[in-house]
Amino acid sequence: MDVFVGDDVVRFQAVSLASALKLYAKTGIKANRAYTPTAMMQTAQKITGKTFASRDYMGASKALMEWAKEG
Repeated sequence: MDVFVGDDVVRFQAVSLASALKLYAKTGIKANRAYTPTAMMQTAQKITGKTFASRDYMGASKALMEWAKEG
């Protein structure tokens, strides 16, 4: 059984959020009720430390995946 600890939890969050952003950008479907576009973008900025344009969902998704791969 795999267990996520420490930075692995944030890395999992980043990958999940990247997928949700991509889904929203392509279809307009939210992955869940809490994943509003604003909340997703704020979380992406918090995780990556980068600032994104308000509707740059694909850019945020790409940055999250790059961030997750670096660590």
